[in-house]
Amino acid sequence: MPSNSIRIEAEKMALKGYRLERSNSFNFASGKAYTSLYAKGAKETATASTKFNGATGKYDIVVAYFDENDGASSFKLKKGNQQIGQWKATSKSGGVAPSAQSLVRRTFSNISLKKGETLQLTGTEDGGEAARIDYIELIPKGGNTPTPPTPPKPPSTPKNAFRVEAENMSLKGYRLERSNSFNFASGKAYTSLYAKGAKETATASTKFSGATGKYDIIVAYFDENDGASTFKLKKGNQQIGQWKATSKSGGVAPSAQSLVRRTFSNVSLKNGENIQLTGTENGGEAARIDYIEFVPKGGTPSKPPGSSGSLAGNNGVLEIMALGDSITRGEDAKTSKNKQNGYRDDLARRLKGAGIKFDFVGSLRNGNGFDNNHEGHGGWKIKQLAGSVNGWLNSYKPEIILLQIGTNDMGFSKVGVKDAIGQLGGLIDKIVSKRPAAQLIVSSIAPTNPSRFNNKSIVSNFKSRVQDFNRRIPGLVNSKASQGKSVSFVNAGGSLNANRDLSGDGFHPNSGGYSRMANSLYGAISKVAKKSTNRSQTLAVSADAPVEQDILGVATGF
Repeated sequence: MPSNSIRIEAEKMALKGYRLERSNSFNFASGKAYTSLYAKGAKETATASTKFNGATGKYDIVVAYFDENDGASSFKLKKGNQQIGQWKATSKSGGVAPSAQSLVRRTFSNISLKKGETLQLTGTEDGGEAARIDYIELIPKGGNTPTPPTPPKPPSTPKNAFRVEAENMSLKGYRLERSNSFNFASGKAYTSLYAKGAKETATASTKFSGATGKYDIIVAYFDENDGASTFKLKKGNQQIGQWKATSKSGGVAPSAQSLVRRTFSNVSLKNGENIQLTGTENGGEAARIDYIEFVPKGGTPSKPPGSSGSLAGNNGVLEIMALGDSITRGEDAKTSKNKQNGYRDDLARRLKGAGIKFDFVGSLRNGNGFDNNHEGHGGWKIKQLAGSVNGWLNSYKPEIILLQIGTNDMGFSKVGVKDAIGQLGGLIDKIVSKRPAAQLIVSSIAPTNPSRFNNKSIVSNFKSRVQDFNRRIPGLVNSKASQGKSVSFVNAGGSLNANRDLSGDGFHPNSGGYSRMANSLYGAISKVAKKSTNRSQTLAVSADAPVEQDILGVATGF
């Protein structure tokens, strides 16, 4: 952040309709917090407002927001009653959860602001994308007296980064635009398309000349208001990102107002690897590119967690993701949602008592008195988790994943048990592919007690479907393990007693049931920790820590 700029965190703005998401694990967000929408309807809208308390004058306004790949949320920026900009977040990369990969900074240049003026950001959810805001930054342009607009200089390159100008790339289909008057463009030049057809396409390519390692890749392009051009970024044959330029502000010509810098974080690059940007014109917008910048993340890529014999990586801490449905969250048919601990509080106590350093990770938080992050999504089925899990795994990089899912498939759908097991197998493959060095622990689901059912949506053979599903899980997990995948089974759900361990609705566990699940999961985690940890490392489990016999457990549920 420039030393003379003013940053206003989303969590310090006046929020109307937005909820605040905050966690010490949100290292990708400024202040480790951001605003978020969870749609109550098709297009829920909220605002984040603040009073401008700087000196009257000209400013660049930088809006930092998250553009995930699960929808097309939209934003509007206003000062007082005047709209400054309007745009959509239409990325097709970056996962479904907020992360460094999905963070975008959009700049509106040379905006006249008066002290005390209200700045307002409006976000509208669309397609499940929650219009998340990280912060607004105000960068003074030099003095309090309004002056005629002067094009700002392009942003400087970080001292340890290197920039490849579009004009120095290999161009196919693109034409080069260059002029001494283009002060808004790095190198006073950019690439441009002038459509010969409805959707003309071109590429700009370069060989990566840096040292092999991890980099943030910054793509600087122009997003004018005369169409909706699209872009794709690839390394070799692998697509890194895909997005649309859909701004409704900034004019029809490239300018400082329409320049956008999109960051793709922690990308592994090899010296000599081909980097390619593809632009497609649409509606007259010419898919213009200014430059690509590579910011090194610290040398040669480190080995994945677990490759040196320990799952806990370099920090000696196990990142654990509880993944599933409302049983993972902790629903028990009577406790309010924000106080639902489920098995997670008891599991936390067991791990702490055994001296295992851990961090529960995930985008959701429920419960009190412990590290309560998780990915327990109430009402979700296997396919829903499969559609979202890559984003969470990218964001939080868990080293142990506790998976318990299938209750909703068995009780609230007509999917066949065999088909559901096939879907579970696909989910296992997806998780292991994304986190091959992590340990995936897959659990049976909880039994049912039909005498307590009061939900009319429950299928008539819920109980027998659960029994059949649970019978098939160990064989599925064993087949995956035989392929060399880091996956194991625990009978955490199936070990519960249907009369003793279930709450009043007949399928969510009660407090005793959740405690028994925690014991099983603790046994599974402690066994994995002992197996993967060297004696000299701080993750070691106490020798006298009790381990449940019902080992290899998972987490989650409804």
